[in-house]
Amino acid sequence: MFRVYRHLSLDVNCCRCGIFQEDILHLLRDSQKTKWSYLNWPGSNASHQNNSKDCIQNNIKGDKGILFSITCWFIWRSRNEEIFNDKVQPVWHIANQIHTLNDIIYKDVTQSLQQPSPMLVLWIAPPGNVMKLNTDGSAFGNLGQAGFGGIIRDNLGNWHTGFMGSCGFTTSVHAELLSIYHGLKIARDIGIGRLICESDLKVALDLITGEINMFHQYFPTIMLIHSLKHMDWEVTFVHVYREGNKCADWFAKTGNSSQQGMIILDHRPSPIYQAYLGDAMGVTTQRMI
Repeated sequence: MFRVYRHLSLDVNCCRCGIFQEDILHLLRDSQKTKWSYLNWPGSNASHQNNSKDCIQNNIKGDKGILFSITCWFIWRSRNEEIFNDKVQPVWHIANQIHTLNDIIYKDVTQSLQQPSPMLVLWIAPPGNVMKLNTDGSAFGNLGQAGFGGIIRDNLGNWHTGFMGSCGFTTSVHAELLSIYHGLKIARDIGIGRLICESDLKVALDLITGEINMFHQYFPTIMLIHSLKHMDWEVTFVHVYREGNKCADWFAKTGNSSQQGMIILDHRPSPIYQAYLGDAMGVTTQRMI
């Protein structure tokens, strides 16, 4: 129907299924190409509405209005790609794009509504019989040359081991996930029984601790972390601010620049002495949140 209005076709039927007339509800909801079961259609009453205007307005005004709007846009865009450019995008790819953009917008809107206030951030030592792993990922541009790194310390802040490396061309989220994976594997290999894993990237921690999305582009790495997480030991994941993760930040950036694979360090590198000592002494850094 859209193409008839624009004099691009004489057939009002959907050019993808060839059976039903392509109106707005068919395009966005009823078409076999529109798999809302995978994309999570927000709004339980959507399937009972036959008026396209009411359907769209009610869902936009709902508590998932942003997600609904983003999903409609990506469905429209993928439909045009298939018709005009003969490019068929897999459902998992579309779903990942939708939820990635929704997370970015939600985070930006939430932060814009908050009034910043100062707080003091510091590295906190673990309990006496627990080791702490701090991890970080670094990407030059959030799709660029990336690296990972981390450090394991005891309850007195004493050095136990460190690691870093380059992970090629990827995103900061993937670099962070790889850092967590390598850190957990090292901790497991050296026999640590109780571990606190700290990261300053909440998105990565949510992917690990939240519901598993098998369509996520980093699903294989997430599952590697889960396989380590569920072994016979105690692992706790904690989000920290970057100001309390300075040593791991140095390892990640240095690993990024190294252009090497995994490097395991038995001794503390001299460039992180100041940050390392500051953590052990409980030095605080102010952060506006």
